[in-house]
Amino acid sequence: MFFHNIELVKKGVLDGKIAYVGPEIAHISIYDFCNINCIMCWDHNPFQNPFEIYNRRKTWKILRFSTLKGLFDELQSLKTSTISLVGAGEPLLHPEIKKILIYLKSKGFNIAITTNGMLLKGELLEIIKDLPLNLKVSLHGGDFDTWKIVHPKLKRRHFNQLVKALKELSKRENISICFQNAISKANFRNVDKIIELAAEVGAREVSFHFVDIFEKIKFLKLEKEDMPVLRQSLEKGLEILKNSKIECNFESLMERTIEKEESSFSTKDFYYKNPCIIGWVYTVIISNGDVYSCCGSRYYLGNIHKESFQSIWNSENYQLFREKAKNICLSKKPIEKTPCWDCTMYNISKGYLEL
Repeated sequence: MFFHNIELVKKGVLDGKIAYVGPEIAHISIYDFCNINCIMCWDHNPFQNPFEIYNRRKTWKILRFSTLKGLFDELQSLKTSTISLVGAGEPLLHPEIKKILIYLKSKGFNIAITTNGMLLKGELLEIIKDLPLNLKVSLHGGDFDTWKIVHPKLKRRHFNQLVKALKELSKRENISICFQNAISKANFRNVDKIIELAAEVGAREVSFHFVDIFEKIKFLKLEKEDMPVLRQSLEKGLEILKNSKIECNFESLMERTIEKEESSFSTKDFYYKNPCIIGWVYTVIISNGDVYSCCGSRYYLGNIHKESFQSIWNSENYQLFREKAKNICLSKKPIEKTPCWDCTMYNISKGYLEL
């Protein structure tokens, strides 16, 4: 991650509450509907009954371009450098996605998109080719058989189409491809195949994390006895990495396999010694307009349909959150409605603190 506006961020952290510059990254969930049904997905997994699907669909939202345009203008004035488009669904499925991408490019943002890649074709692919883009592909399988387990609705032609599109995009200097992968019972034996595919298509980064387990997918949970098998697969992947320039969170994942065997992993150790500065550098806006500090938190900070983002960013509520986050190493308590002891974003704080 490249950090901008370091001195202004530092000034805010030293103040303890106020932000003197906008978030480095705005993580915006623009669309809740999806075109596939990954087995580990909270919202779109294939194990829901029709009644559950009906009730979930009633809660799905969309951020329209008219709202996003004003938000992007605000974020530009606050010197935000990166807009990350995500969704409880597939962001490229948004009915106004072409308009959104063209406008983001015109405003000079760096753009990140998290996608399953199924819509990387036709006119949309041509628009994407010209973006300053970090394309984060939710892959979860580097060979068709494994990929098919995770994406039961899809066929071999979909996998081949994805690989072809990624090879085409990787030739563009303005585009960086990252494979994001949730490790579970479905794919833990073949994670080396993911690294192998990354090398084949020209991806620059591969990221692994353990799948978030909920009731309907308990069968995907890795057990202690699975960890040595996973490490063997990772070690095969390491040999591929040695001969490539691909970045990978390999070492931290290897550590996690050992910690999972010992049932000891927690980011509590990090936050007992260090402040959290996420409130100065990152923000999350979900499809109903609610604003949160980070991906795991549900500590409500405001809603962009009710007030401007700029007013939310330095509101009393946001300042209180920043104060709690900075002092977490003193209080030794997680912030309410925020999974601080199982934080997936502590590397952002770690990265800033190392500067």
